[in-house]
Amino acid sequence: MTREIVIDASASAPWVLEDERTDHTERMLHLVLDRLLRILVPDLWHYESLNALRGAAARGRIGEREARKAQRVLESLPKEVVPAEEQGGAAILARAFDLNLTVYDATYHALADSRSIELVTSDRHLLALRPRVPWIMTIEEFLQNVWDRQPPEERPPSSVPEPPDGEGHADPGSHPGSG
Repeated sequence: MTREIVIDASASAPWVLEDERTDHTERMLHLVLDRLLRILVPDLWHYESLNALRGAAARGRIGEREARKAQRVLESLPKEVVPAEEQGGAAILARAFDLNLTVYDATYHALADSRSIELVTSDRHLLALRPRVPWIMTIEEFLQNVWDRQPPEERPPSSVPEPPDGEGHADPGSHPGSG
């Protein structure tokens, strides 16, 4: 069974921005490319990703040519794009007010909550919700506390070797929409 997660632009940017890449981001990218992990994104992810690439180019981290290539790579990733209309603008706006988030961040939050799956991000505002919303996590936390802890029969084999056991990390808890 392929596991699903919602991922935002801050978490997918390291897949194409070399100066943000880590062993964990590379590992997650391979899981996505091997179709062992399915990512869901709201349609605004495309625009946020483009904005991240434009910003990286404006700061001299990458050139325009690299930004255009990175955009093609991100567009080609296997993913499910969920239209904003499916999520409902009123519900997203209410969530933004309730959680003191931007509407953009509330859109990712609403998608993950509606599907009862984890939201993987590097966004500090979303990560600040973790004491109340344990299903929001970084890539490293997801890999160590969720992916690597799946029973072997539920975790398809990956072409990427697993890092050593991540002992000492907190259990991410259950999603509010589960069980």
